[in-house]
Amino acid sequence: MGLSKLETQNQITTAFSIWSIKPKDFGVTSRKVNYWRSKGLLPFVLDEKHLVMNIYQGLWFHIIHQLTNLGIASDELFKLGKKIWYDNQAYDELLKSELNNPHSKLSEHEREMLKGIKNDPILMQTMRQEITDFTLTLTELFVNNKKQIDFNYYPETNDWALTGEIKDLDPKRVNEVRIAIPLTDMFNKLIATELNVTGNCSDLFEDSYQDMLEIVQRKKPKYIEFIINEDEGKFSCVYESSKTLEDIIRYLRNNDLPQGASIAIKKRNASHYVFHIITPHS
Repeated sequence: MGLSKLETQNQITTAFSIWSIKPKDFGVTSRKVNYWRSKGLLPFVLDEKHLVMNIYQGLWFHIIHQLTNLGIASDELFKLGKKIWYDNQAYDELLKSELNNPHSKLSEHEREMLKGIKNDPILMQTMRQEITDFTLTLTELFVNNKKQIDFNYYPETNDWALTGEIKDLDPKRVNEVRIAIPLTDMFNKLIATELNVTGNCSDLFEDSYQDMLEIVQRKKPKYIEFIINEDEGKFSCVYESSKTLEDIIRYLRNNDLPQGASIAIKKRNASHYVFHIITPHS
């Protein structure tokens, strides 16, 4: 069952409150980040010294990274970012539909809160950047477990669209050049980053990731591998340590590995090996 627009808005607002993603998570150099800032390609950046992003901003950062690698001009990407993060009416339309809906399930408190936001120019500006067609559509695709999510960019018209699979969105655009940036794998990596860095995870994914969150908080794995299949979410917690070969043998003799677990060993130096225990959960 899909979320209502108001429920989706609440989910997005919660997701925007968690900030843990950094440029190094994408392998992007400080020099490139500073250049992007100077060109206005990261419109949500407020702190000039430290760039930390939430999931949606991290996905935009990834999109910028991919499109610049493909040679799209900064001026065009600036216009694209302005269209997505500023020149949109998604929140205004959402607010209008909720306040004018005679069958709305809003409580009186929620209704008054929305009216307060509507009458506050600063709050409205903030909410317009959080609740956009980009964030709304991403949320709906993610919570409905789409197998493949792509950001489609049309360089000829500087237009964009999101879709759950690689396909032409409109028969009229069949001959138009389209660049599809896959987002699903990157989204999964950003969720893993949130869990590792903050020990928390957006309420967007509370039901699907509750077991995963509990394991992360309790066992503090080195990192998380996360894979979505078409039916359910599956992930592996990876515990890493540096041991001598004798230590590894002693550990395996004295400890039972969890059912279904596997190990990986890689030589680090003359005496030590990197020792991984990979524990699957589903």
